[in-house]
Amino acid sequence: MKKKDLILISSAKKILWLYLCTFLGLFFFILISLKTKIPIEIFLKDPALVAGSNGLINSGLNFSINPLVGAVSNIGILLWCISATISFLGFLILKKNGKKNESGSFLFYSGILTSTLLVDDLFLVHEAIAPKLLKINQEIVYLFLGIATALWLLKFRKTILRTDYIPLVLAFIFFGLSIVFDRIIDWSAINLASFQIEIFEDGSKLFGIVSWMAYFFNVFFREIDSLLLSCSNRTSAKVGLV
Repeated sequence: MKKKDLILISSAKKILWLYLCTFLGLFFFILISLKTKIPIEIFLKDPALVAGSNGLINSGLNFSINPLVGAVSNIGILLWCISATISFLGFLILKKNGKKNESGSFLFYSGILTSTLLVDDLFLVHEAIAPKLLKINQEIVYLFLGIATALWLLKFRKTILRTDYIPLVLAFIFFGLSIVFDRIIDWSAINLASFQIEIFEDGSKLFGIVSWMAYFFNVFFREIDSLLLSCSNRTSAKVGLV
């Protein structure tokens, strides 16, 4: 069999696996819809389309929520996605080039941790799904995320200290402030409007996500630069031998 045919077969297998995973994911939400009696369009449609209020979108659904609800939160989700993507991409590039080192492991587990935080934020796990559907106390979810993050820091502390870790430190500071504003401060004793409280809480969280993304961008490009330099040195050495 020709090499071109083998490549086509390999490509076909990969895309079939992707289609299978997509089908299973879609089927999963169909089952949830049937089990919970929640209309399937709630899961399938874009939030702005489901909201469809103020004459902006004619969705045919009887909801009265502004389509821009959660705009800043959605931006945060996108930033989580970017952070996870560049972490996994960096890991795959290093692995592809035979760099199975501490940096590769760091990027891989960072991608997993970031994806976990992404899922929690996207699906409101600690705010709604865990306490209301799974009957798991919100504090337990916080504890799980805290332990996972602590183990990540402990395992890769030497790697982190070799990077420009200032954005990561800032990320933890902002995340900490967001938790303090949300869970600890008694806002009823402070004369602030509701929107001011939300700005403190969610604004801190957004700055934390931005800092988190900035850190992994720095790590990604640092590793790529190092890889390119290594490849360049090997090429120069081969040319010198010739």
